[in-house]
Amino acid sequence: MDSAVQLARQTLGPDAVVLGSRVVEPWGPLRYIVPTHVEVFATIPEPQPIEEETAEDQLTAHLLGMGISARSAAEIVAVASERALDDPSKEGAVDTLGKFLQPRLGSVDGFRSICLVGPTGAGKTTTLAKLAARFALDEGKKVGVITTDTYRIGAVHHLETYADIMGLPSRVVEEPAAIEAAMDDLAHCDVVLVDTSGRNLRRQAARREISSFLEAIDADLVALVVPLTLGLEEMADLAANFDRQEHGALILTKYDESPRRSKVMDSLRIFGMPLVAIANGQTVPDDIWFPTARQLAQSISRGGRVRGA
Repeated sequence: MDSAVQLARQTLGPDAVVLGSRVVEPWGPLRYIVPTHVEVFATIPEPQPIEEETAEDQLTAHLLGMGISARSAAEIVAVASERALDDPSKEGAVDTLGKFLQPRLGSVDGFRSICLVGPTGAGKTTTLAKLAARFALDEGKKVGVITTDTYRIGAVHHLETYADIMGLPSRVVEEPAAIEAAMDDLAHCDVVLVDTSGRNLRRQAARREISSFLEAIDADLVALVVPLTLGLEEMADLAANFDRQEHGALILTKYDESPRRSKVMDSLRIFGMPLVAIANGQTVPDDIWFPTARQLAQSISRGGRVRGA
């Protein structure tokens, strides 16, 4: 049997596929003429055409290599221009990523009132202090700060300490009805930054409370502060329970703690709001970054920590 199979492969070549075999014992008069023998059934498979790797495949591979999720990579490739596909190298992938990011980035400039909202532990108060330092120390603007976070122990003292160090006027507001008076007190300021309490937005009561404050504040820009240490399911849950504002934006924190920096791409997809800043450490005022699309694309491609722009 084994010799018959081997003979078939020698006859048809090494690519032959043996489909089966059987022992044939002639009967009747033939048994005196034809000896018992083995029949082997074999075939040579048709060669399969080798599919060439397309530019889209190469671009996708580079994006996946950066740690970008398959879903986000597919979105990037889907909107990539033909010119981008002419250069599916790794450097070309970085350029394509930068072009994808460009319309998805925003700015904190040009707004008089900016309100920060977000879950507990997102880093809103520290981020507000960094923004205040940028406007006051770097740009020489008159900055006022308001906190409505009387829910968390020590939150008011935390913000007032930052304000005192920078010489900024601050106000504490315990209920929405008091917002108007606080804003009037800070009418001389070029920029007013408002901190809100971090609450569990799954709870309807917490959502109503935040909404009532936002309605009273009527900020020019409402920035949702999201830590990149959240899992994707947690981000999706937060997005589902957050009422997106007409003038909403996204601030990502804990960039330095994220297991993968490419999670920025998932965040943009999940929340659907322009990214205006990234916090990448605890130091005030240094650890906040306002990246260009190119800078952010390069950072994601390297996966390394980037301190201020």
